[in-house]
Amino acid sequence: MLKNNLIILLQSFSKKEMTRFSEFSHSPYHNKHKDVQALVGYLQQIFPEFTAKKCHRAKIYKVLFPKQKHDQATLALLFTYAFRLAKTFLVVEQQQLDSVQKDIHLLQALRQKDQANLYEKTIKQAQTAITTPIFRGSPFYWQQYTLAKERDLYFEPRSRKVAHTVIQEKQYFLDYFYLTEKLKDACELQVRSQILSVPFDVQFMDNILSSLKNDWQRYQNIPPIAVYYHLYRMLTEEDTAQYYQILPIIEQNSRFFPQKELKDIYTYIQNYCIKQINRSKEVFMEELLKIYKIQLAQHLLHDEKNQLSEWHYKNIVTLGLRLKERDWVNQFIQQYHTALPLENRENAYRFNRAAYAYHIGDYDTVLTLLLQVEYTNIQYSLGARWLLLRTYYELAESIAFFSLCDSFRLYLQRNQLIATFKKEGHEQAIRLVKKVFQLKLEVPYQKKDKTKKEKTKLQAEIIATNTVFNRSWIERKLNEILLE
Repeated sequence: MLKNNLIILLQSFSKKEMTRFSEFSHSPYHNKHKDVQALVGYLQQIFPEFTAKKCHRAKIYKVLFPKQKHDQATLALLFTYAFRLAKTFLVVEQQQLDSVQKDIHLLQALRQKDQANLYEKTIKQAQTAITTPIFRGSPFYWQQYTLAKERDLYFEPRSRKVAHTVIQEKQYFLDYFYLTEKLKDACELQVRSQILSVPFDVQFMDNILSSLKNDWQRYQNIPPIAVYYHLYRMLTEEDTAQYYQILPIIEQNSRFFPQKELKDIYTYIQNYCIKQINRSKEVFMEELLKIYKIQLAQHLLHDEKNQLSEWHYKNIVTLGLRLKERDWVNQFIQQYHTALPLENRENAYRFNRAAYAYHIGDYDTVLTLLLQVEYTNIQYSLGARWLLLRTYYELAESIAFFSLCDSFRLYLQRNQLIATFKKEGHEQAIRLVKKVFQLKLEVPYQKKDKTKKEKTKLQAEIIATNTVFNRSWIERKLNEILLE
């Protein structure tokens, strides 16, 4: 019975939902079948422990019909009825969440029954309710449209003048809903097409963009249109000017979006910055950190459990250190430590504290912390090895440095989970940093001219190598050699 549709559905219920479903099953309006009530009551009793023993068909039938011989056909029919009832329950629960739609259904019924006084009283309440929520996404404009549509049906036979005004409002709200959805989908399709490397087609998009541009005075004050219009242009135009235009627009309108939608909007911005950084536009590193700070301030990086991903934590630390915002990074590491998921909290904390310690030159602390880091996944394994390699480089620990280079390369060769291009990038970086370190060790024992010659040759080799991870750090270390 564990594979029965009803059991599978009830396993997704919360305790509160299960209680409400049991109460729902006893409502004579929805269910008069006492055996179905008994079945739901038993399932509520064992919820959420739907074990094979408790859900065995013989067990359930004996509970429902203790004095009767087992009849599988009867039991199957009860499960079918109960499953239908559960689906009806979910529909009713969803309807309870949308008070505006309930008002519209009530208005439709009152109009059909020609209850004018009650209708006009209800319409005022509905209009107040519909404008109260602060969010102004496409659902808001759809509700406004459906309410205007209902008002037009009511007023058209009663007052042509009022109906004319209402139908004009109806058209505006329909336009706002349609344009919001089209722009929103166009932004998502643009991103997905790049990820999947497939083209996409948003019909009428050129006409939509042209219409918006020509009548921008009308649309610029509609929050979702203003945001998604500029967002789409940012995602599709090569010029980065749109990025700088959209930030103040999002800031001005952020209060009109629910948390989840605002998260998605900033994720577009965040990924755009990363894309520009990958194109060697390093000014976007500062922009990306700014976006991270905005998201942190508005609690947009936390999940539904109010936890901060360890990878957001690591990326923010890495970016902040690259931008030399060390005091801020130190405060961030401490402040958001307890927001990390418990199972990875200490590991993430130690790794990022080690990264911070490296950047302030506290190499003993780096070594101490990295000994406590568990290599639970590839990212930690690679990150910790590079951090350790950099530390040995700074300490001029030649034996430890070269030994780690060899073991690192062996790890890369044996690990089948690392993509080929990543292996190549790490292997090339190890090969080149070994040469840089060897040159550093030889500086005190050779003439400057030879050092300069070898340095120039090595610089050319680094430039000529296409896939090199940690390239900027390796180049920086090479440039530092001539300053010694």
